[in-house]
Amino acid sequence: MGSANIDVEPYLGALAALDLLSGTQTLVLGSFGAEVNAELIDSDGILSTSDDGISTFNGNPVTYIGSGTATPGVDVAGITVPIGTTVDLVVFEAGGQIFFHYPAGDLDLTAAIAVVIDIDSTAYPIFAPACFTPGTLIRIPGGECLVESLRPGDYIEDVDGKAHEVIWTYSRTIQLDTLDDSSRHRLAPIRIFADALGPGRPRRDIHLSQQHLVRVKSAKAEVLYGMDEVLVPARALNHAFGRVERDLESVTYIHVLCAGHVIVRAEGLATETLFLGPEAIRAMSPYQLAALRQVSPARLRRAQEMTRAAPTLTLREGQLLVLEMIANPRPAQDRRRMAGPARADRRRAPRPLPADRAPARRKNNLRRETRRA
Repeated sequence: MGSANIDVEPYLGALAALDLLSGTQTLVLGSFGAEVNAELIDSDGILSTSDDGISTFNGNPVTYIGSGTATPGVDVAGITVPIGTTVDLVVFEAGGQIFFHYPAGDLDLTAAIAVVIDIDSTAYPIFAPACFTPGTLIRIPGGECLVESLRPGDYIEDVDGKAHEVIWTYSRTIQLDTLDDSSRHRLAPIRIFADALGPGRPRRDIHLSQQHLVRVKSAKAEVLYGMDEVLVPARALNHAFGRVERDLESVTYIHVLCAGHVIVRAEGLATETLFLGPEAIRAMSPYQLAALRQVSPARLRRAQEMTRAAPTLTLREGQLLVLEMIANPRPAQDRRRMAGPARADRRRAPRPLPADRAPARRKNNLRRETRRA
């Protein structure tokens, strides 16, 4: 289960879904409406026909049409010819409207008069849900624990020192080495370099799913968005403060759900717990739904009513913020950023931890860590 705010273009032309799937099609630019940004919710981040009626976009059930490529179409002697950079394209219908989504960014339509598409019904990985990876230390009352050790009834601590009870955890492993290059790139975790966002933030390299939200505190955010603290998708930090680890053979992702959306310390970095939201249950797989039934109905209803813990940027907005931070960095931060890749190479494997490092438990029997943060 996961969600992401994505940019889409409404298709207003006359072709139906089956027509769009019938080989190469040339669509004039006037066939598209103004760009829309809304939330897509999906069980595993991979859109396919099996998600029909389950995944949602802007609260409406999705019918998956297909994926493929799109190329700018340029007029050459009265003939529309595909010229320019070809990008990935995902097409789906929601609320009676067909939408075009370009996962890698918009087409460069300079001098173009049309879009030439070629799609089929192949599934497409839109995003990896917001998850931690094993070996990540999470702040708890009195110390820290490995994220994979957390169980319902344990407590974690938010960035303000308040304890929150974990009501559900879930993990799944993705075999990246069996995927095509595009799928691997989108589902692989991102490594955020030690000290990328300031001293001890994080204190060592940390792996998160690309869609996981990270809190960024920056004067540049105030200038751009009127808020000095925002949540940005971890993917926005790629290249500048991190690196997508696409060479891994597999990755295990771990969800941690509380009754509300919580900003916690993971290796010292302020990151989110799972945001359930009012529509997310509809996007769960049958297996996830069965696991979620362990949560009491009252708590589940409360969790579905949660709101974001902080203002949240889209991927594009986050990338713009990162570009501004790079263009006008604080000297110390710039030195840390430039040292990031070398430091990451030295810390490929997580450091070994004591086997008895365990999470805090409910009520009055919290087991304190010997190590204090």
